[in-house]
Amino acid sequence: MAKLKSIFCSERSLAFILTISFLFLSSSVSAEKDSTARSMSWHIRGDYGMVFSTNDLVKGGHYNPVNQGWTYDKNDEIKNYSSLGIQYQWGLKKDDWRHAAYRNPYFGVGFHVGDFNDERLGNPFSLYFIYGSEFFRFTKWLSWNGEMNLGYSSNWNHYDKFTNQDNVAIGGSNNIHVCLATYLRFLMTDHCDLRLGANFTHYSNGALKMPNRGMNMLDPFLSLGYRINEDRDMPRPAFKATRHPYRLDHDFILTTSCRQVYFNMENTNLKTQYVDYLFHVYAFSYAPMFTRSYKYKFGPSLDFKYDESIGARADYVYNEYDEHYSNRVWLGEKKDRFSMGLSLKGEVTMPYFSVFANVGYEFWHKDERIPRVYEQIGVKIQPYGNFFGMMGVRAVYFTKAQYITWSVGYTLKGKEKKD
Repeated sequence: MAKLKSIFCSERSLAFILTISFLFLSSSVSAEKDSTARSMSWHIRGDYGMVFSTNDLVKGGHYNPVNQGWTYDKNDEIKNYSSLGIQYQWGLKKDDWRHAAYRNPYFGVGFHVGDFNDERLGNPFSLYFIYGSEFFRFTKWLSWNGEMNLGYSSNWNHYDKFTNQDNVAIGGSNNIHVCLATYLRFLMTDHCDLRLGANFTHYSNGALKMPNRGMNMLDPFLSLGYRINEDRDMPRPAFKATRHPYRLDHDFILTTSCRQVYFNMENTNLKTQYVDYLFHVYAFSYAPMFTRSYKYKFGPSLDFKYDESIGARADYVYNEYDEHYSNRVWLGEKKDRFSMGLSLKGEVTMPYFSVFANVGYEFWHKDERIPRVYEQIGVKIQPYGNFFGMMGVRAVYFTKAQYITWSVGYTLKGKEKKD
């Protein structure tokens, strides 16, 4: 916590927090003048919890480049994580039917700085989007809620083969921040609330920069908030769920990405398996989606992929032009870089965005070192018409990220049919 204090006491950080607080208060005052405005709130939040031992760095490991092995020191284990931050949140208009349908959903943005108490990781900060809703209302002043965060994290002391070889968890300074939280919310007064809960937090770069073992934390948190334009009992508008007419939508998706891979060091002169080389990935998917509810849709997806890393190899060789040794990468055969898979896709629809997930099997690919079963999870935003954008992570073994996906798509909506 001493490092957090030094960061937040700096002049720039103090100016930033004061500016954000002023904007929150200004927006709150203006909202109070309009009884039909959205509810708004700002929150100061602190976290303190445990780090999961999922890689050699967290276990207290120190890499020895001479024998290319690890030694471990219990005194250097990374056991705890803390953060301090600020959030701004807003809800739907009071007469919106989605209050009842989605159990008082809210949205927001947040900023926090973290501390692992280890110079090998540094003090990363995160800027992220927020979505949450209510699970259960015990009384008008006590509820059980859930929340997810997705955003950008930076300022890591990342892996460096000369100065920071121990940090196999984070390969680059820029990473994705994902957080799932559950908490109890106490409405103490008409304007103040207290939140007590726990997060599961994950940081990684989706194999954009190797190594990428990631950091995983479970951290309880305490948050103090100031609310504007929100009733304590939050009455929900009358809403009765009805059976949605049957409709078959057709999603066409184009994806682009890039990635790094771990190289096999056997029978080579490589000094490390982490070779700084980006491979391009392109994909196209077609998914007929069955729609029977305003909350979800599902269907099969036919996935075509071109992955430049398939069949690639590397070595540490002498370059006769500059008379130096350096890493060199050779690409595999072009015909071997194509693959085709079939997956089952599900999509949970929420106000303004959706969360999707795929589980599939590649029935045609040329690299048997790569598992045929694959997974993908991410967020889809479709604000206007039939066009949409997507961001996700493709993985194998349900835990190992292959690359981050950036996609654009088009939905060809079918005609509604009643039973």
